[in-house]
Amino acid sequence: METQLPSSKKSTGHLVQLAETPAAVLFMVVMGSVRLIEADDAGIVALWLDIVDDLKAGGADRKAHG
Repeated sequence: METQLPSSKKSTGHLVQLAETPAAVLFMVVMGSVRLIEADDAGIVALWLDIVDDLKAGGADRKAHG
């Protein structure tokens, strides 16, 4: 027979179980990214474009920065 947990403990348990699945982890990362983008969309886009340019250049810029 299972012990019934209070509803707050049930939801916490579900979150822990959810966090153990790769799809759930990816979802949480994406949601965190969305929050960052909402906070500074122009800065995040500029950072992303810098990363893309660096990759296109074969990583030469990355090596120069340390």
